[in-house]
Amino acid sequence: MQRSDNHHWIFHVPIVTDIEDESFVARVKRELEKIWHVRDGEDDFRVQLSFSIISSGRLYAGVSAPDLGAAINLERHLNLFPRGTAVLTTGGLTTYVQGATIILGSEKISSKVLAHEFGHLLGFRDSYFRGYQDLGSDGLQVMEADPDRRDIMASPNSGSVTKNHFSRLLMAIGRSPADRRL
Repeated sequence: MQRSDNHHWIFHVPIVTDIEDESFVARVKRELEKIWHVRDGEDDFRVQLSFSIISSGRLYAGVSAPDLGAAINLERHLNLFPRGTAVLTTGGLTTYVQGATIILGSEKISSKVLAHEFGHLLGFRDSYFRGYQDLGSDGLQVMEADPDRRDIMASPNSGSVTKNHFSRLLMAIGRSPADRRL
């Protein structure tokens, strides 16, 4: 984290990716930085992402790579990334977070939902409640309730990042927004 003055906080987040489409990675960076930027009065909170792209050749150096178009062994794939880093990769049936990795699925994903998934990398849990009911031969009924539609972690499609998210990040590193000595 970096402070430029008493009212500006910048959280630097390095991310490693094997997505070699630089324009896609730049769009992800731009959208996440836009959504994870909050101004509240004089206070300005933001994340700043830095992506390091690892080519698939470098990622799979010394081990056999999956054939083009073939399904990948996701666990094996994730273990090839450097330890202790946030990761953005593809290969999921849907988009989700596993540990410090956002795994993109093949479906279209909105910037807000991606920002919600990024929130998990920052340590935030889902704030919605989901329940299931087995309907037998009629399938499975999924019920979901979001207690705060304004919070991106409770309502990924319509919620926003708030000052409270950044206050919680600051508390996690032993600081508070009121602490002007950072």
